[in-house]
Amino acid sequence: MAKGITHTGHVVEIEDDVMGVVNEIHDRWPDLRVQYLDPERFPDLADAPFQIVDSTGYGDMQVWQLDRRVVDQLSLRDRSQRDLKALVDKEFERSKREKEAVEGSVRAEKKDVLNHIFRSPKGSYTFKNDRGETVKVSDG
Repeated sequence: MAKGITHTGHVVEIEDDVMGVVNEIHDRWPDLRVQYLDPERFPDLADAPFQIVDSTGYGDMQVWQLDRRVVDQLSLRDRSQRDLKALVDKEFERSKREKEAVEGSVRAEKKDVLNHIFRSPKGSYTFKNDRGETVKVSDG
C-alpha cells in the first residue's frame, strides 16, 4: 500500500495499482489531476468517486474505478484529437491548393487578355470581364 496526503493534510493509504494509475496519468498528462471525492461525504458533488480534471479544474471524466481502462481511455482521447487535427490540417491544405489553383487560373486568364490587348494592332480592344460586363480598352 502506498500513502498519500489529502488536500487537508491527512495521510491516507492508497492501493498500489490505483497509485500506479495516478502516477501514470500525472507522468503522461501533466495538466491532468486525479481527485477522489468520497461519495458518502460529498453525495451532491459527483456521481463517481474519481474525477480527472485539467489544470483549470474542468472535469475531463468521472470514473467509478481507477484502473488501466482510464489510461486507455485517455490515450484513445489523445489519439482521436491527433487524428482529428490531422484530418483538419489535410482538408485545410487541400482547400488552400484548390484556392491557389483557381487564383492561378484567374491570373492566367487576365494575363492572356492583357497579352491580346498589347498585341492588338487596333486602337481599342473589347472583352467581357469575369462578371460578364463588357470592357473596352483604348490606347487614346
